[in-house]
Amino acid sequence: MKNCENYIIAIEEKYVSRAALVGLLQDSHEAYVYLLEREYIKPGKGNEFAFSFVGVISFKDKVICVLPKYYQEVTYSCDRQISEFATVIKVLKKIGRINEIPDSNNLSSNEYVNLTEVVLADKFLRDYLDYGIYNKTSNTLVLNGGGETNWDNSINRLNPVFTKRRPIYSEVYTSSTITEQYNIVTELHKWVVKYCLQRFGRILDYKFSYLEDCVSDVLDLGSIEYIKTSIRRELNVTYTDREILLLKRLLAFLDKVRDDNTESFNLYGTGYFHVIWEKVCGSFLNNRIDDFPNQMPSPKWNDRTGKSVSKSTLKPDVISTMEGEASKLFIFDAKYYNLHYSSEGDLKVSDNPGVEDVSKQFLYAEAFKNVSYAKKYNCFLFPKIGPDFFYVVGSVTFAIFNETVIHNIFLSPDMLFQAYLHNSPVSTSLLKGIADALES
Repeated sequence: MKNCENYIIAIEEKYVSRAALVGLLQDSHEAYVYLLEREYIKPGKGNEFAFSFVGVISFKDKVICVLPKYYQEVTYSCDRQISEFATVIKVLKKIGRINEIPDSNNLSSNEYVNLTEVVLADKFLRDYLDYGIYNKTSNTLVLNGGGETNWDNSINRLNPVFTKRRPIYSEVYTSSTITEQYNIVTELHKWVVKYCLQRFGRILDYKFSYLEDCVSDVLDLGSIEYIKTSIRRELNVTYTDREILLLKRLLAFLDKVRDDNTESFNLYGTGYFHVIWEKVCGSFLNNRIDDFPNQMPSPKWNDRTGKSVSKSTLKPDVISTMEGEASKLFIFDAKYYNLHYSSEGDLKVSDNPGVEDVSKQFLYAEAFKNVSYAKKYNCFLFPKIGPDFFYVVGSVTFAIFNETVIHNIFLSPDMLFQAYLHNSPVSTSLLKGIADALES
């Protein structure tokens, strides 16, 4: 774990002593038990523990950023780690808007879920860039003011001078918008934006300068209950959608950052990052699995009278194709493993998928055996940080499937995530490059 300015950078499945982990949680037994019960931390050998979670844990004055496990093998500066983590957060946000992630923590954009501190911070910072600081304004009529002429009131309330039967108004009422010089909700909003930018701005990738003059602590505005009462009073006289939503978020945010329970903490992320890896791979590789709905047969259970019933079957994560004369079909299975080859002496392979995953992949190849493509490739996709988008590292064979090979491919997760965030699907040239590498 590394201290990087306002953040503590940790890496999933990187083991540390129990004392170090508890110290990171500021000796909070409640936080430790909560994470342990949900298996967001897991025990290792001896007295070691590691995070089994990717995302943000904001706790008291600390913000813990847990990177995916494939960062264990690289050494980056603090700036680079924070930048990489900001990309991971963007991916979580994007997937959370369109997919259901099992056991996720507030990856949804639904306003009615119990939003965490970092999610609210993101919404405040985006709202500020779009609309600025909340201001309480009122409309008033001013005689001969500098605003827009209000003809209805001028005609109804003033006597004109008639010239050639035409009314001439030497004075008119004008409508003016007056902004309150001091409004407690405005001052609160200024403080909240500053707080969010300082605490979460870098990991949410907000880089704007904030020049608003505001209080140093929210309690400088009064007690929390007094501030909440002021917000509720404002809600009773506010009718615009943006302002109503902003005021409700301010109430929720006060509950988060000034909870009477000093042990409270917030999570944003998931203990199922393998699902994130699968969905990003599928999206980028233009998954066509739905074009082959009946390709994988279902097992049938039969009784002795001849009756039978089909049960659920397996299906690959991703099917990609190249059409044309030299057509190609790729059967991809996204594997969130830290696959490692060691060629010193006898070959050693660690953190590899088990025989069950291998067997399934060979069954997929068998199921697609008669699909009419000139070439077919069966591949595992593993995350691996490196200079190239992909790298073929080896293969898997199984004697009872002697005509089939599973190719092991490393994909660069940072490059893949950038392509996903920019909605850039796989190009034909990249698929051709993968095929050429598999053939060489």
